[in-house]
Amino acid sequence: MIKDQNGFLEHLRYSKLIEKIHSCNHYVIEGICLLDVLARLDCNIDKLIYIKNGLPGRWETERDCCIKEGVEEFIEREIFLINDIARLQGKKETCTGLGISGEIIRYHASFKPNESNDLVYWRNDC
Repeated sequence: MIKDQNGFLEHLRYSKLIEKIHSCNHYVIEGICLLDVLARLDCNIDKLIYIKNGLPGRWETERDCCIKEGVEEFIEREIFLINDIARLQGKKETCTGLGISGEIIRYHASFKPNESNDLVYWRNDC
């Protein structure tokens, strides 16, 4: 990945990644937006393990990963809320995009990895 970018998918070194995958007989790949990355590489997987932060029944990022409305409308509302809070705190900077968080939100809306997995692993960092 090319570091210090405001994003993820457009900054991966896909040629190096596919080269590494093709050099192995067996492999485990981990990372965000995995199904999108694999689709761009035209690469299939046998099993998908989805990791949720929190406890069963209390998924910390569920609000961002299970959007029931239009994705762009959700993102626009999030940007508005961020800017509104910044204004209340007396900050002058304005948020114009969600960067990697926006990519993750769009990824979940498109690929639904939380629904199409073979196994869910609950991770509790508390």
